[in-house]
Amino acid sequence: MNVIPVMDVKEGRVVHARRGARDQYQSVRSDLCPGDDPIEVAQALLRYTGARQLYLADLDALQGKGLQTAVLARLRTALPDICLWVDAGIRRPDELDALLACFAPSPQQLVAVLGSESLSSLEALRGCLARHPACALSLDHRHGQPIDPAACWSSPQDWPERVIAMNLDQVGAEAGPDLGLIRQIRSHAPDAHVLGAGGIRDDADLNAAAQAGAHGWLVASALHQRRLPPAS
Repeated sequence: MNVIPVMDVKEGRVVHARRGARDQYQSVRSDLCPGDDPIEVAQALLRYTGARQLYLADLDALQGKGLQTAVLARLRTALPDICLWVDAGIRRPDELDALLACFAPSPQQLVAVLGSESLSSLEALRGCLARHPACALSLDHRHGQPIDPAACWSSPQDWPERVIAMNLDQVGAEAGPDLGLIRQIRSHAPDAHVLGAGGIRDDADLNAAAQAGAHGWLVASALHQRRLPPAS
C-alpha cells in the first residue's frame, strides 16, 4: 500500500484537518516534530514514511483566498526530489495555469489535484486534463452524497488515470476508511489508480483498504500520532 503523507496548510501554517470543517482547523500537533511550519512538518512526514510524494491541501486557495505561492516555493526549494500533490481548489483551466506557473520550469514536480467540489463544469475538467494530463481527480463526498457541481461522478469516461476517493466525513475522524467508496469508484473505473483519503487508524485499516481495491491512501493523523510504523 502506497502511503502518501498529507499536509493541510492555512495562512502559511500546517493545521489539523477534521471532517472538512476548514474554518475550525487548529494548528497541527505532531509526535514527529514540534511546531507547525510547513517545511519542518513536511520533512518529518517524509522522513517517517520514506515517501517520495507529499499531498498539500492549500486551504487558502480552497476558500477563495488565493494560492499560497510562498509556501509552494519554499517546499519546492527544500524538497527538490519530492513530487507535490496540490489541491488548490481549481475551478477552471486558467486557475490550473496559475498553479503550473508556480512549478515552472519543473512541472513534473507537480500532480495537480482537481476536486469535484471545486470544478465548475465537465468542460473545465476536460480543459485542465488537456493542459496537464498528470492531474488527479478527487471525487469528493460528504454526508453520504457526492459534492459535485460539475457532475464529475456521473462521467467516469472523463476521469484521469489517478482518482482519489475523498470522504470528508472521515478526514481526521479516526473512524476507519470508507471502503464502500473505494469499491464504488472501482466499479465505475476498474482500470483507474484509486487512492483513498481519511479514516486510517492502523496497519489493519491499510490492509483492508488494499483488499477493497485501493492502490494507496492519503494519511495525516495516523502518522502524526505514530499509529502506523515508520519506514524500515
